[in-house]
Amino acid sequence: MPPYFIAVHAGAGYHRPNKEVAYAAAMRSALRAAAAVLDQGCSSMDAVTAAICALEDAPITNAGYGSNLNLQGSVECDAGIMAGDGTCGAVGAVPGVDHPIAAAQRLAELSRTPLPCGLVRPTLLVGDAARSWAVSQGLAAASTPQEAVQRLVSPAAAAAWQQYRSMLAQAEAEAASSSNQAAAAPRPAGSLEQEQQQEQQHAVLPATGQAAASQQEPPAKRARASPAAGDSPGRSNVHEQQQQQQQQPGGAAAVVCGELMDTVGCVV
Repeated sequence: MPPYFIAVHAGAGYHRPNKEVAYAAAMRSALRAAAAVLDQGCSSMDAVTAAICALEDAPITNAGYGSNLNLQGSVECDAGIMAGDGTCGAVGAVPGVDHPIAAAQRLAELSRTPLPCGLVRPTLLVGDAARSWAVSQGLAAASTPQEAVQRLVSPAAAAAWQQYRSMLAQAEAEAASSSNQAAAAPRPAGSLEQEQQQEQQHAVLPATGQAAASQQEPPAKRARASPAAGDSPGRSNVHEQQQQQQQQPGGAAAVVCGELMDTVGCVV
């Protein structure tokens, strides 16, 4: 067996110093698992999967069993793997799968086998469909969506979820209470009249601006607004409407563009 090098880490972000021993033990277990696979002559992809499976089994890591819970109180995991030849596979937000990295490896391996009629195998599956697919492949996973809700939830993760949910509920209640108090607070004398005056001023400003622009128009431009000799009243009206459309401000067009861009963003 040629010499090899294995590197693992227990996740990015802050790690409590009092959990350093547990993190180190989890990483040593992952290294031993990968080394054992390589010593048997298996591939580096098999070794990577073995190492991450060990980390997914460790409650101390935010992967697999013991992961942080989502707002609904269940575990959803991501996993991805790639080989040097470009072979890759991944799962995202998958619930109830004991080893998401094993599902990612299975997708990667299957992608090497071509399908008839030019069909292309998926290399990324997400959500409950990924769990259902993992079950069809014989991987350890919850057989139903209901079972997946509580699978992989450790007592420590459940306790932390309850604590943070209580903190979130308290913060939301305090924010709602502050908003209600601000809405119910009496307004200073004269504030209502001032707001009404400001609204009236804003309503008058666009018309005033258009009138001023019309007054400052060059004489030649104003002369074209009058019907020329031989022009019919219908042509004059059409000409005036075209000039009015050209002189309208661009606010309406900007609003329409904004609505279109928001819609495209939602579709994407």
